[in-house]
Amino acid sequence: MLTVRVFLISFIVFFLMLHITKGQCSEAVKLFPVWVDKPIEYDKNRVGFIDCTGKLVIGFKFYYASDFSEGLAPVQVERGDKTAYIDKTGRVVIEPRYDVAFPFLEGLAQVRINGLWGFIDRQGNQVVKPRFEFGDNFYEGLAAVKLMGRWGYIDKTSKMVILPQFELTNRFSEGLACVVVKGQFGYIDKSGKWEITPRFEKMSWLTDALTLPNFSEGMAVVKDSNHYGYIDKSGNVAIQPSFERAESFSEGLALVRIGGRVGYINKSGGIAITPKFDDARKFSEGLAAIKVADKWGYINQNGTVVIKPQFNTVMPFTNGLARVEGNEKSGYINKSGEYVWHSKQNQSFNLVCEIICRSAMLTTEMTSGLNLITQ
Repeated sequence: MLTVRVFLISFIVFFLMLHITKGQCSEAVKLFPVWVDKPIEYDKNRVGFIDCTGKLVIGFKFYYASDFSEGLAPVQVERGDKTAYIDKTGRVVIEPRYDVAFPFLEGLAQVRINGLWGFIDRQGNQVVKPRFEFGDNFYEGLAAVKLMGRWGYIDKTSKMVILPQFELTNRFSEGLACVVVKGQFGYIDKSGKWEITPRFEKMSWLTDALTLPNFSEGMAVVKDSNHYGYIDKSGNVAIQPSFERAESFSEGLALVRIGGRVGYINKSGGIAITPKFDDARKFSEGLAAIKVADKWGYINQNGTVVIKPQFNTVMPFTNGLARVEGNEKSGYINKSGEYVWHSKQNQSFNLVCEIICRSAMLTTEMTSGLNLITQ
């Protein structure tokens, strides 16, 4: 069960972390991976890309493909191939030579060669030679890397600016990074100096079981005696730990659980949207996914349901579209709840399984230290 949860987290993380540019539908900004609308043959190419109108821009040329980031996307042309990168015309611009390759962030991408991780630039040049046991992408100029069982941080010249010394780490966010020493987490600055000394408990919810809570909109989630609250950047309690569950602030609101029901609070800790949902997700582009009676829909920041609960699984909106899966079909919807592209439900499930299974190779490294979900 834990392994399945790890796979799911890995897939969700990967998807969420790519949506770094928010806004309305814009073909120039975003392409979306889709799968061929016919019975899947696992040795055949089946992934292409649409724009935000649902138009097929890159045909079904790839066995596997991930999202575009900074104009490039990792792909496998054939099953068993090394991973390459394509541009938005579908042309291979970095030749297939990587066992695993992540999307570009801050101009560099993390890749694995012969079991070790390093970084390349957009021309495919090896900027950081593969020498790490595992790592994260660059955020705010630094990347967390694992060496000899401990985590530290490098800069884009490959210099180790914060020596490997931590049991767990997260990315830098708002100038601070959450790290673990002796089972408790605190926060360091970019010089490695403690800004908030380690004294907080690790989390246990599905969405943060393998993560550490970074700062978002000036606050970070903390746990105290099985209740969740928020601290500010001085380490002072900003919102008392009184919630059964809490997630990071996004667009001014944070998801919390009270009395078994999920709602949202504002930055003063006041109830902004009454807890009445079975489950929910963070706000993205003005909408948040909510679950009612085993079906997912979307609300706006007033708490009004704008897309009625009807889907089995959902993802957040990015560039005007959200990926969803229903009983009869699955694909991408716009903010009116209309499909701009859809395929058969079982094919969506198979594609998700493929991505999840591909992430299995990272499970061991994740559980031993990498914390990707943005808190």
